[in-house]
Amino acid sequence: MKEMLNEIDWKSLIFGAAFCAVIAMFGSSPGLEILAPFASVGLLYIGYKGKNLTYGTILGAIGAIPLFLVAMYGGLGSFTITSTTVVLILISCLIIGALLGFVGALFHKNYIKTKKAKEQRGKNKKNKK
Repeated sequence: MKEMLNEIDWKSLIFGAAFCAVIAMFGSSPGLEILAPFASVGLLYIGYKGKNLTYGTILGAIGAIPLFLVAMYGGLGSFTITSTTVVLILISCLIIGALLGFVGALFHKNYIKTKKAKEQRGKNKKNKK
């Protein structure tokens, strides 16, 4: 368990979650609606900094919890709070966070694969000369 906690990039988790929540809150303000889609960048960053696809997915879901809290306290607009809406908003935030974390981890995996392929091509060019 301690090893898992040591492998988490805490700085990227906190920064990504805060960025997501703050940008989503500002994006719900009148006149700043253009900012709302950019809130996903924080969750993508969390997944990108994850060690693998599993970590990226789990950390993305954890990083979406501040977004849920902002929604519950009215930062994303007012709505009638019932137990059903709370559960639905929590589940949707966790699913969105997990999905964006997975996509961010997938971006990182593809980046590593591309970087290795580029290095391999560079080595092959040197051998042909």
